[in-house]
Amino acid sequence: MRKRFAAVLVLLAASITGWSGAGGVRASTTGIHWIVAASALKEIAQLNPTVAQAAFDNPSTYVVRDGTGTGIRSGWTSIPTASYKSYAQLSYDMSHGLFPAGVQAVLYDDERWSFTPTVEQLNPALYIGLAGQLCHSHGLALIATPAVDLAAVLSPGTPRYQAYLSLGLPAAAAKSADAVDVQAQSLETNTSAYSAFVMKAAQQARQTGGANLVVLAGLSTGPAGQTVTATQLTSAANATSSLVDGYWLNVPGQSAYCPTCGAPKPGVAVAFLRAFLHL
Repeated sequence: MRKRFAAVLVLLAASITGWSGAGGVRASTTGIHWIVAASALKEIAQLNPTVAQAAFDNPSTYVVRDGTGTGIRSGWTSIPTASYKSYAQLSYDMSHGLFPAGVQAVLYDDERWSFTPTVEQLNPALYIGLAGQLCHSHGLALIATPAVDLAAVLSPGTPRYQAYLSLGLPAAAAKSADAVDVQAQSLETNTSAYSAFVMKAAQQARQTGGANLVVLAGLSTGPAGQTVTATQLTSAANATSSLVDGYWLNVPGQSAYCPTCGAPKPGVAVAFLRAFLHL
């Protein structure tokens, strides 16, 4: 499935020629894979539609839908993606006709929180594998994003970044997924720590997943409510762009998923994208 999905992306990219959209922005300009939430895309596009299209209007961008729909603008070639925090919920939706129509990829976001069942937190490799089997049987790509905080469940008392690597979570994700995200965003204000961790996690994932695996790293305009600047995001991305295929760009706001977050900061995301992509 991974080879077939990669081939589909290549064909989609090759089919895009000329110019598209208002302002004459070429549909695929960056060669970078992205994950972005529909809500974040909307906020970024409201501030700077040219930057939003240049970055995300391409078949290498996974747009994670929200309750109102895919969030992908008419004519864009981004990949409609559904996010699930629980394999059990994914399986239920699949078997009961509740899975959203038109979705091409699933993001399985297992973390140490109430939205992922405890049994899934304790057995991430098993449930990533089950998610991969289920998605692939329905012709869907799987993006596996096991959070670093799962280390606190699996190896209490061990430094979580060390445990994440020693437990082999990147390898477990890569074994069954088409794309893997390393949720390193909590380190992004320390470029050296961020790049060192991403390097080790990406190497582990690629050793298992092979050449067709897409590896991304997490970036956020405010992880868990931290204050982050566009300069810090740009530094983190520049330091790791040769190590990964792209980034999961989060623009979080306060919600049940992030109770310590403040208001969303799409302006930081726009400034980062302009600097990193030279737009």
